[in-house]
Order: sequence, then C-alpha cells, then structure tokens
Amino acid sequence: MFKNICLSLIIALSFSACMGEKKPFSSEVAQEKTSEKNLSEKNLEQAQDASKEEPISEEEVLKEEYYFGSIPCKDCDEPNGHNVKIWLKLSTKQDEILYDLIELHEQQTDTHMIQGEGEWQGDDAILSLGEKMIFVGNDTVTFIDDPSQMLQKAYTIEKLEFFDSSDERLFLNAKNIQKGKVRGHKALRFQGISNLKNDRGFLSVLGTYVLDCHDKTYNKFGLVYYEKAFNMGEIVANKKGSSSGYLPIEEDSAYEKVYQKHCKQ
Repeated sequence: MFKNICLSLIIALSFSACMGEKKPFSSEVAQEKTSEKNLSEKNLEQAQDASKEEPISEEEVLKEEYYFGSIPCKDCDEPNGHNVKIWLKLSTKQDEILYDLIELHEQQTDTHMIQGEGEWQGDDAILSLGEKMIFVGNDTVTFIDDPSQMLQKAYTIEKLEFFDSSDERLFLNAKNIQKGKVRGHKALRFQGISNLKNDRGFLSVLGTYVLDCHDKTYNKFGLVYYEKAFNMGEIVANKKGSSSGYLPIEEDSAYEKVYQKHCKQ
C-alpha cells in the first residue's frame, strides 16, 4: 500500500515537471495526478524529451546583415557607364532569407527598391535575389551573372557593422576604422552613415566620426544630410567642419556601443 502511494506520487511529480507546471503539491493535486497512472512509459519519455528541448535563440529567429558599396552599371546605355550605389539587407529567419535591395544611380535622386525572399542555389554560397544573383562571402557580397562566373572585385560590396540607440542606427565598415590620436589621446576615426528618427526634414547623415577613447567623447565632421534613409534621395544640407565640438558619449547611445567594441580592444 505504502509503495503504491509513493509510486503514484513519483509519477504525478514527473508529469507535472514535464508539463512545466509550478503548482504547490497538495492532497488535491495528488489525487488529480494519480488518475494519470495509465500514462505509458513511452509517452512519459516523449514528454520528458520534449521538456529538454532548448528554446530557439533570438539569433536563430532573426539575423540582420547589411552590405554597402558602389558597383559599375551593367545595363546602362552610356558607353562608359556609371556607378550604382547599392544597399543590401539580408534578414535570416530560421530557414527563410529575406532581402531588401536599394539601388541609386549616379546623378539621380530616385531610388529603386526590390524586396523578396532569396533562394540558395544548391550547396554553394550563391543566393538568388529575383533576377539577380550574388555570391555571399564572409564579409562581402559579389554580384554575378551566373554561378560559373569568376568573382570580380568591381562588383563587390562590403558588410557593415551597425549600432542602435532609441533614435539612431549607425553603420560603419570596421575595416576602415583608423586608429590614431586626438588631443594626445587614443582615438578612432571612421566614415559613418546614420539612419535617424526625426521630423526635421532628413532621415540620414553621412560624415566622418571621431571618438576620443580616453575622454569618452565624440565629434562629427563634413556632414551631409539626406532626405531618405541610407544616404539616399535629395541632399538637404551639407556642413563643412565640425558639427558642434566634442560631446560626451551618452549611455546606451550608438556611439557608446562603438566605444565599447572598438575603443577597448
């Protein structure tokens, strides 16, 4: 009799753990759980195995990558052609890969945007973006005509890092960060592009950014303001020189995240 009661309690507690319930154990719960004695060993093992599965991480659910650069225009009528400014965003969500491709031809302000779901070609790193195909490298993307084509550096754009705050996303190419000194202190200098959330008539800024790693301050030079995100569209303003002198790097800002990653190396 005593053994039977103990066995019932063990089964009840095991089933409760597998289902993720956190109810206090009482005589009422014990009586309810003893009705589950007919649960087969196989089902119990399946329930236990399911409880051990790890939740999908945020990285597996959605991973964003940005690439930027200028490539020659293949389909242009002009004899010498011209360059096309390219922004590419790849978003991976479990088994899906979505893309946003923005193109801007030289001497134009109207952008052409294509969105869709990419499709991997076989086991290679070739990704089809509608009518376009790209080779995806470690830190680069190269536009190609077919998978057998040799990769051409002229048609390659580079991966950007991005750093977020509540009202700004700052993009930079880590390969192009210059390390030196400013005011006698260790400093970083890089060209950056910021997408902004504001109502001041512009949505992005292109400029040179300088971070003083000792004083934890930053400055911006030669800023060009664009009406659209990703330094696209009409130029709203063009400022030479320093924006406003060296400013403190605020906590949780995009600049603070650049400081944490690159100043402390």
